[in-house]
Amino acid sequence: MGEYYQLKRNLLTITSLLSLSIFGCVWGFYSLTIALNYLIGACAGVVYLSLLARNVEQLGSQTKRMGKAHFAVFVGVDDLRHTMAAVGGSTQFFWDF
Repeated sequence: MGEYYQLKRNLLTITSLLSLSIFGCVWGFYSLTIALNYLIGACAGVVYLSLLARNVEQLGSQTKRMGKAHFAVFVGVDDLRHTMAAVGGSTQFFWDF
């Protein structure tokens, strides 16, 4: 099990570092708004990946019922969009194009 935890930590670390470096590249080629939209999506992806890893840990020890925590990631991103609209910030996300 120790090898699994090390692989999980490495996967999350590499994914986070790649996301940050790609954020820098996107910011360099495009505007800050587009780069922040990418970063929000990348952070949601990392959170979702960690939720999936947690479910893999629990395989065999629970029923086949899917948790509702996976939907919370997408609801949180959409809630962030509505909060930004309420305070007058940019609400143009990647799904608006």
